[in-house]
Amino acid sequence: MRRISFLSFVYHHRLWYPLLLLFRTRWFSRVMGWIFRAPISRYLIRPLSALYHIRLDTYKIPEGWFRSLNQFFIRASNENYRQFPETDLGSPVDGCVELFRDISTTDDFVVKWYRANLFKLFWPDIGDFIGGDICFCRLRFSDYHRFHFLDDGEILSSTSRNGPLYSVDNRVLDTGFWMYNKSHLMRLRTANFWDMLWLEVGATNVGSITNHKTVGETFSRWEEKWYFELGGSAVLLVFQKGMIQWSPTLIEKTLQKEEHEVMTGNVIGIIRRQ
Repeated sequence: MRRISFLSFVYHHRLWYPLLLLFRTRWFSRVMGWIFRAPISRYLIRPLSALYHIRLDTYKIPEGWFRSLNQFFIRASNENYRQFPETDLGSPVDGCVELFRDISTTDDFVVKWYRANLFKLFWPDIGDFIGGDICFCRLRFSDYHRFHFLDDGEILSSTSRNGPLYSVDNRVLDTGFWMYNKSHLMRLRTANFWDMLWLEVGATNVGSITNHKTVGETFSRWEEKWYFELGGSAVLLVFQKGMIQWSPTLIEKTLQKEEHEVMTGNVIGIIRRQ
C-alpha cells in the first residue's frame, strides 16, 4: 500500500492543484533558496542531520561551520570515506537507483507506473541508444549532491531545457510531472563505456544545476562534474546496447520493482569486453 503523505495528496488530488502550481514555480524555489541561504538557516543543520541520519564526520566541515543550510546541502565529501573503482562502472551519485534494460522494446520506460517517453527526455540523441539501458538515480535531501564523472572522456554536446520544478519524491513519480522539469542533457564520449547520455533533472527547490565543464572539454575519471543546489533531484544515465554487465544486486532489485540504494563510487556494473 502506498504511504499517505501531504506530498501525495498535493500531487494526486485535484483539490490541491492550485498549491501544486505554486510549488512547481521557479519563483517558489527562489524564495525557498533565499531562505535556505540566510545565515539563520544554519541552525537547521544539526536537527536535520539527526532526522535524516546524516553522518557529519564523512564530510568536509568548513572552518567556523557551515554558513547556511544551502552550503551544507552542497557539502564536499571526506575523500577518505569513499572508494572509487579504477575500471568498473561505479555510481556517479548517491541515491536510489532503478534499472531499465533493453529500451528497444518500447519508446517508453515505466517509472513508478508512469510511462516516460524517451524521445521527450533525450531528444535528439536517443536514436543512437535504442536497445541500451537506463539508470534512473533519484536523490533525496539526505544524499551527497556533488557528482563525479565515471570515466575519462570528452563532452560532445550539451543542451539545457527550461521548465517547471516538480518534485522527484518517490511517492509522486507516478504522476509523470517530473518529465517536464528544468533539465540539462550531455552526450559524453568515455574511454571505457563509449558514448553515453547524462541527463540532470531539477526539482522543487532545485533551480540551479551547476556544471564545471562545457562542450569540447575533457574530463578525468571521478573528477567532480557538477552539483545541485538545495532540494531533491534526479540523474538519468543512458548506455549503449550490450555495453554494461549489471551487478546481480541491481538486477535483483529491478526484478522486485525496488530501488537500490548506492553511494558514489559503489560498483553497479562492469564493462562487457568486446
